[in-house]
Amino acid sequence: MQWPTRLTLLFIIVCAQSYSALSASIWSSTSMAESFMQSFTTTLGQKGVLSGDQMDDIASIGDTLMGAVEKSGGKKNKLQALNMAFASSVAEIAFADMTGLPADVKTNAILNSLSEAFLQTTGFVDNYFIQEIGGLINMFAEATANEASSASAGAAAGAAASGAGYGGKRGYGAGA
Repeated sequence: MQWPTRLTLLFIIVCAQSYSALSASIWSSTSMAESFMQSFTTTLGQKGVLSGDQMDDIASIGDTLMGAVEKSGGKKNKLQALNMAFASSVAEIAFADMTGLPADVKTNAILNSLSEAFLQTTGFVDNYFIQEIGGLINMFAEATANEASSASAGAAAGAAASGAGYGGKRGYGAGA
């Protein structure tokens, strides 16, 4: 390998490691995590896209994560697990039901609140983390929408079939 290629490779490795460290930094200390969660929940609450119960659930998840941060010991794999736990919890809470505002309105409010919380807490926006959460949010929103459409299709099929049951002049009772 030539020197410019080696230097470029070294630069990429160093940047990747420092970027990885930055993405885990919100969970690296209890005070940082607490500040991030407080900023996120305050900002999201001001946007008014989630119900009071949903906001209470997110605050409860924040409390749970604080305990996990204290026990994590700063280990990279545990910090990454906290990222995923936070992301999946917020997504699940926001889209547990598809009532209220459209999914894209909720998604944008959550992602904007995360960006603002990162800026207030760390001074930078972790776009990778936000994209990761955006992907999970979309996955939960689609799953919830699919469950809702399956349930309504099942109810419609059940209603159509109820007219042709045992006592009707069709189906099992026909010709008897």
